[in-house]
Amino acid sequence: MAGAVAINAGSPTPLAPYGASGSGSTIRYVVMGGTSPITTHLIEDPEPLAPYGAKGVGEPALIATAPAIFGAIRHAAGVQVTEAPCTPARLRKLLRVQLASAK
Repeated sequence: MAGAVAINAGSPTPLAPYGASGSGSTIRYVVMGGTSPITTHLIEDPEPLAPYGAKGVGEPALIATAPAIFGAIRHAAGVQVTEAPCTPARLRKLLRVQLASAK
């Protein structure tokens, strides 16, 4: 949501409910002016344990995936998943425990 707010701050592009762009397209976003130029510095620091010294870039995006899914399950089903992966068998067990405790 922070990115959507920054893009739309001071912009005639309205935000629809839940932070979606009211323009219907990111092509029509009006980016706020008066921002400072961005300077990029490349720092090469090879990873000694990886092939060719390469570092992974895809992993950071996965860090929030399991908590987001677990939060959605808790919101939808009312059970808290504490172990990954959340297999159907584990979820069924949690739901059965919840059902038994409710009786």
